[in-house]
Amino acid sequence: MLNSHYNNSFILENTSGLISEDINNQIEEYIHDVYVVDKDFSWTYIQTHEVDEGPYFYKPVLDPVFFK
Repeated sequence: MLNSHYNNSFILENTSGLISEDINNQIEEYIHDVYVVDKDFSWTYIQTHEVDEGPYFYKPVLDPVFFK
């Protein structure tokens, strides 16, 4: 888990039940962007500081036709 305004990150374990409400992106009185990624960066979940936008989830999809 990464935060857009800090130079540190956290490794989360046992997250099979993790839901978006579990991720707090408010630090002090400010709301920050928070990124949660798989250990190999195969997907990304983002909670933004914009109240009316997100959260976002991205996972690349390999097109099997492209690889034939």
